[in-house]
Amino acid sequence: MYRNMRDMFRWSLLLILLFSMNVFFVLVFPFKQLVYENRVFVAPKRSIEHITLGYNDITADALWLRLIQDYDVCDQKRGKKGQSQIDPDRIYNCQMGWVYNMLDVITHLAPRFRMPYATGATVLSVVVDDIVGATKIFDKAIMQFPKDWSIHYRAAYHYLFENGDKEKAARHLVIAAKNGGPFWLNSLAAKLYSESGQALLGKIVLEDFLKRHGDHIGKERIEKRLKKINEVLKKQEELLLPRSESPARSEDSASRESF
Repeated sequence: MYRNMRDMFRWSLLLILLFSMNVFFVLVFPFKQLVYENRVFVAPKRSIEHITLGYNDITADALWLRLIQDYDVCDQKRGKKGQSQIDPDRIYNCQMGWVYNMLDVITHLAPRFRMPYATGATVLSVVVDDIVGATKIFDKAIMQFPKDWSIHYRAAYHYLFENGDKEKAARHLVIAAKNGGPFWLNSLAAKLYSESGQALLGKIVLEDFLKRHGDHIGKERIEKRLKKINEVLKKQEELLLPRSESPARSEDSASRESF
């Protein structure tokens, strides 16, 4: 009897030791530490799901609340000063940094948690300038929410402006229109092969983002992008105006009429 009790005690001790080692390795090693402005940002890896005790949704909520405190963090600063922010061939400022890692874990723990996809992917794209990370989150979003028109609509902006993929962007605008989006998305999809159509999509998406989140997230950066896009639209409008309706001619005719 005593021998059986000793064996049970040994096995129990061994199981406790193995569990403790597992928790230690999951807690300590699978976390990525990133340094930004003398602050350490820690992002868990997907293996954190092994110690949530089944409370994946609650863990995802907690991580989401932490992430939105520092939504605009880029720990790399890879981009070159003065480069265009709407050029797909530019050097991206960040690549799969802290914000991406947090979003990846959140969407892994709670794959039906819509907000990190809808807002987080756009933040990666236009605020953090983490284009590789944003593409991965948008791809996941489309798999989880294949009929969510607003996600397809925002993804179209990203695929066009950040990846330079006109066909993919147009395809997602058409999908958005078929799933409850505004009727004009179909005509906008057809215009994506012109510079003015591309600029129009960028203007609509960025202005919508500013309206929803501009007071808190990346306002200055988005306004710079909008300024560039508005310059493109203005140039296109001037090219489309007949010579008789150009601003210069209008001013001349007005001055002649005043005499």
